Amino acid sequence: MRCNQYIFFKRIACTESVRVSFLKMNILLFLIVVLTQCNSRSVYEKQQVSKASFNVKVKGLSKDFRSYYTYRYYNIKLSRDFIGLDSSFTAIDKDSFLRLLVTGEFMPVKIDTVPTYMLLKMPDDTNPDIIRDIKNYAEKTSFYMGMEGRPMPAFNFKDINGDAYNNAFFEGKIVVVKCWFISCVACVKEFRELNKLVERNKPYEDEIVFISFALDSKERLKSFLSEKRLDYLVVPDAEDFISDTLHVDTYPTHILFDKKGKVVTYVNDVHDLIPALEKLKNGVN
Repeated sequence: MRCNQYIFFKRIACTESVRVSFLKMNILLFLIVVLTQCNSRSVYEKQQVSKASFNVKVKGLSKDFRSYYTYRYYNIKLSRDFIGLDSSFTAIDKDSFLRLLVTGEFMPVKIDTVPTYMLLKMPDDTNPDIIRDIKNYAEKTSFYMGMEGRPMPAFNFKDINGDAYNNAFFEGKIVVVKCWFISCVACVKEFRELNKLVERNKPYEDEIVFISFALDSKERLKSFLSEKRLDYLVVPDAEDFISDTLHVDTYPTHILFDKKGKVVTYVNDVHDLIPALEKLKNGVN
């Protein structure tokens, strides 16, 4: 009898323990749901506040081309790696991001130092020059992306000093190409930065070649470069090669080839070239 009573009360105790545990579990789940909802609401509210503030920025930039271009030049670097977000804060790949920009309906805004760019709808009265610039920038970047991985074209040139260069000379080397011409202010303005880049890479001079292709004649280039130093090899009269073979129509343009002779990237700014070269040197590409 006592044994049966013991078993009876033990079952009651176990049942009560299960009930208590089940109740605790339900309370815990309830708290998790509540906290998650609060956190989601908090994130959503923060996103809406951020979006509102960036919309104000877009509205301000959309009227004046100079203000917009200055912002774009210093903050939006489409040729580099970045995190792209659509207007609902959803991450999208780079190709999708560029396709949306090409529509001419969105302006990219930098929202973090990572960098992270978000697409925001432009006002209906946006300056047409701004829309054209955004579309052209996105189209050019998409074109450059399509050039990545292509083999180095046939090289067979003489530089302004009469020294000959062909593909055999570049085998197994990183090749940094600059396309330019004398009257291009932006092309010449970056000489100082390019010379610093060459100097920093002196320890790698057996592995990296810096060569430029110019539209101008040998005589004009020699006269010009006697006053404006450029520490690149300089090939004259290269207009056809630049436009027809390298498919370049914007100046300056920099092209980076890896040691296998494949295009790594096309960029129009030395400050985009530098990190791309460092990445390639470090074997991250």
